[in-house]
Amino acid sequence: MWKDTFKDLDIRTWLPGDQWNKQTQRYDVEAKTYEARGVFAVPSSLPQGEYTLALAILDPASMLPSVRFAIENYFTGGRHPIGRIGVGKAPLSAELAPASFDDLARDRTLHYELGSLAQGSAGS
Repeated sequence: MWKDTFKDLDIRTWLPGDQWNKQTQRYDVEAKTYEARGVFAVPSSLPQGEYTLALAILDPASMLPSVRFAIENYFTGGRHPIGRIGVGKAPLSAELAPASFDDLARDRTLHYELGSLAQGSAGS
């Protein structure tokens, strides 16, 4: 129905823990916790109703979803639903029905494409 991206957010600096400890099955140096906040203006043309809010990490070359999160909440195509929201009305519930999720392991739709970034630099 509608999409937007976080501005000035670079997740390439979000690193996992370090110094894996085989005995404890944990990192000795725990990963940092990161928080992303954004304000998005929903277009006035979006009809009133309930919608599913989803997140995706986009490949910068094609702007297509390219990463799968290690969570059950998954929609085919690389989007991860996180809750229900309302536009012009409150949703009946913010929770998502687990039966609405797709099987992440069976999804073969994620792929990479050379976008305008890569194509534009080819002739330089």
